[in-house]
Amino acid sequence: AAVVVALEGWERAALHRRAVASDRVGIVVAGHNLGGRYADDVQPRYETSPVHLPARYALHFLDTDHVGTVSEVLGVTSEGYTVGGASASGNVAIINGVRLVTSGAVDVCLVLGALTDLSGMERQSFYNLGAMATTTCRPFDVDREGFVPGQAAACLVLESPESAAERGVPALGHIAGYAQRLDATRLAEPSVAAEATVMAAALRHARLTPDRVGYVNTHGTVSRIGDETEVRAIREVFGAARPWLNSTKGLVGHCLCAAGVVEAVATLVQLRHGFLHANAGLTRPLDDTSRFVGPAEEPGLHPPARLRHCLAEAGRHVLRLGAPGHFREQTILSQEGFRLRTADRTFGQVGGERRGIGVVPAGEKVGELGLDRIARHRVHD
Repeated sequence: AAVVVALEGWERAALHRRAVASDRVGIVVAGHNLGGRYADDVQPRYETSPVHLPARYALHFLDTDHVGTVSEVLGVTSEGYTVGGASASGNVAIINGVRLVTSGAVDVCLVLGALTDLSGMERQSFYNLGAMATTTCRPFDVDREGFVPGQAAACLVLESPESAAERGVPALGHIAGYAQRLDATRLAEPSVAAEATVMAAALRHARLTPDRVGYVNTHGTVSRIGDETEVRAIREVFGAARPWLNSTKGLVGHCLCAAGVVEAVATLVQLRHGFLHANAGLTRPLDDTSRFVGPAEEPGLHPPARLRHCLAEAGRHVLRLGAPGHFREQTILSQEGFRLRTADRTFGQVGGERRGIGVVPAGEKVGELGLDRIARHRVHD
């Protein structure tokens, strides 16, 4: 899956036609423990005859196999590595990609949200913990009962403005700011103060005020405590601005380590086309004072030219219920400045968890994004 989206992102960034030197291109892969199901598949052979365990298993079970494989396919020779932050991994990867580009270490960086393929034991542990739903995914609904795992991979191509101008390629977005922090705990312990702090820090980094944000695509863990805590933190930061709140996990499921990158793609699609996607499972909102997107799409962001900034998916409190809750992070996307192209492919669907995208109406005229075929979906039951 990572190779598919990397190739698609590479093509849409015109890197096959207007090349960048291989030693000026980097790769950052979001995630850890990505191949649990692969281990499950190999286990019977090992139990039957250990000596017939494929020798290359020692390489393929490592998360860095994604880095090596993509670099081999694309001929990339600059920096490449994986970063982990549980379900915040996608945004951690985006932030690391931005730092590579802005530091001058690379001109282009592929940020890959690799598919997280859970093993049977991993999946069962989420059920036992009470983090995973047995029916529908209902972010911010009174009747929510946990996330439903989704399977997807996505790619963002980050490029410096100078490199993109030299190659004559258009930009889809601009990463205007970000923030991340630890909570000094290994548990999933939602904190209104901590979440509000990291959201406020991201806004300051982007030089935005809360009233500039019109849409927050939330972490939306679908947990009892997590969703309530997040809503309270958003109210504390945004106050009377009352931005739209939504959760992409209600649409495609919780894509775990890939979620931050997948949902950044979803943010750009909405930014480009001026709509807010539906949250089908939300029928009884947990808070009457917040402005949730419900089971129907909201077309209220037209025309697209009014949208300049977007607060992008931010697993601030990582996997609310069932994974370490020590990472909080936020990324802000904008239509101007920093170059960004995307690819997204969904291989399975259901609903899930995460925290924080948002779109900001600014009133200024912006250029055409050219986001023609940014997302494709192949959904399996």
